[in-house]
Amino acid sequence: MPIPFIGPIIIAAGTTAIGSFFQNRTDQIRQKSERRQAIILMALGLLDEVSKTIDSLRYFLMEEAIYIAIRKALGDDSRMDEDVKGWDEYQKSVIEWNSNHNRLLSQVRVYYGDENEALLESIGDRLNEADSKVGATFYNTSNSLIKEFGDKKGAKQAFDNILGSVERDIRLLNLRMTQLLQSQEVGELRVSI
Repeated sequence: MPIPFIGPIIIAAGTTAIGSFFQNRTDQIRQKSERRQAIILMALGLLDEVSKTIDSLRYFLMEEAIYIAIRKALGDDSRMDEDVKGWDEYQKSVIEWNSNHNRLLSQVRVYYGDENEALLESIGDRLNEADSKVGATFYNTSNSLIKEFGDKKGAKQAFDNILGSVERDIRLLNLRMTQLLQSQEVGELRVSI
């Protein structure tokens, strides 16, 4: 004599097992998607921070600090109030860069790879060299651009030579990082070679 309630029990157990399997699979997919999104958001935040930090320092070096330093070295105080304010802003951008430089290098390596870390380091080296020359000129030390080149035009040209292709490299770094982000090849999502 067959037991009539065995069939429904087997069906219920099978349905529960299948439902549990699909629920677990859905949870795994959701978790993977959330992790992917978190990595992309971290990489996007890093791209934004690197770009803003470098652009700020580059701007103040090329558009403010060098001219302030040259005027000060030449004894030109015609824009003293503006220069004091501009120099303070420049110093803030230098502090921002210096206090985050190593962390940014490490994070760029993790999220965007060794090649982009090396490019960021090269950019940083040239910005630091330019900062040293600006500081030497501002404080009129022996390696001041004015003492080396004698006038405003020569000092500015020497300064431009130090920075050389830094703007091009900044754009290249931003482009590379943006392309990796768009293709979602950042952080743990990067394809291992």
